[in-house]
Amino acid sequence: QAKPNRVLQLEGTEGDESATLVATKPATARVTLNDCLACAGCITSAESILVEQQSSKEFERMLSTSGTFDLIVVSLSAAARAAISVHSGIGLRETHSRLSGFLKSVGCHRV
Repeated sequence: QAKPNRVLQLEGTEGDESATLVATKPATARVTLNDCLACAGCITSAESILVEQQSSKEFERMLSTSGTFDLIVVSLSAAARAAISVHSGIGLRETHSRLSGFLKSVGCHRV
């Protein structure tokens, strides 16, 4: 049985009884901030500053200079925790516990 986040591709030709199903990972789509700003559907240029301030690079920078900041707080949406839980095959509480433990181990004060 295939996992729900996989794409099944049929290898072989039509009518070929030796054709097999092969699980492949779908390609990862990448959307840049410029792509979002080009459509102007939900992000304005003022909001783009907030998005940039919450990038992974900015997060890593904050962690590397954690003595400078009084408090580093990470907020994880319920949808993000649920998606990680399903992907990992573990319960929501265990997912939250592991994420909290990891984030605190790298320097976050509150999760």
